[in-house]
Amino acid sequence: MTISVCIATFNGAKYIKAQLTSILNQLGEDDEVIVSDDSSKDHTVEVIRQFNDNRIKIYTGNAFKSPILNFEHAISKATGKYIFLSDQDDEWAPNKIATLLPLLDQKMMVASHFTFIDQHSNPIASLIRNQPSKSFMRNFIKPTIPGCCMGFTDELQKKILPFPKGIAMHDWWITLIAGANNQIVITTEPLTRIRRHETNYSSTGSKSNFSLWQKIGMRYFILKKLLLYLRQSKHNQ
Repeated sequence: MTISVCIATFNGAKYIKAQLTSILNQLGEDDEVIVSDDSSKDHTVEVIRQFNDNRIKIYTGNAFKSPILNFEHAISKATGKYIFLSDQDDEWAPNKIATLLPLLDQKMMVASHFTFIDQHSNPIASLIRNQPSKSFMRNFIKPTIPGCCMGFTDELQKKILPFPKGIAMHDWWITLIAGANNQIVITTEPLTRIRRHETNYSSTGSKSNFSLWQKIGMRYFILKKLLLYLRQSKHNQ
């Protein structure tokens, strides 16, 4: 198995067909798409099964009630050497994997720039967000790499799992672990089209609803987890 694409789904029936189509067109026969569904109440699973594609592996019956735990589950099931994360409602540029894959021979994690689209897949030029950075300090202060724009190796997969309990964002943890090991490469080509619509879970492109004290608390918590990880890694060397 070479490539694993991990998708965490929950009530994503409206857009999952377009996203999966944009992904499957780029995969080979030996690649896989891991779908971890968090007990969707709509037709998400049925839409996915209609693809009738044996590269898609669906894990249902989960009750995580958390995209973080749902993604952790999906990543834990990935068997590929190269792992890409995908949201259920975006669309990939047709050259995303072909562009990012060679970069994963340089570093353990790669991230691409992105654009925004609306519910009809039309570009949203008015939405502006800082694009991904490989700076550890910048990502600690304010995360810049959405999970939907990242890919990483199975070596990093081993380093990031299991996620520490209580972290605010899974992609933030992955970015900081990769950054602490100086293992991030960025491509400026926009390869992910992030969809903004009325039921988005992610706040990418939107103003955060967290208070200043909540933001400080989240950073203090993840710093403690990161320092513990680094101590354990040094001890295990």
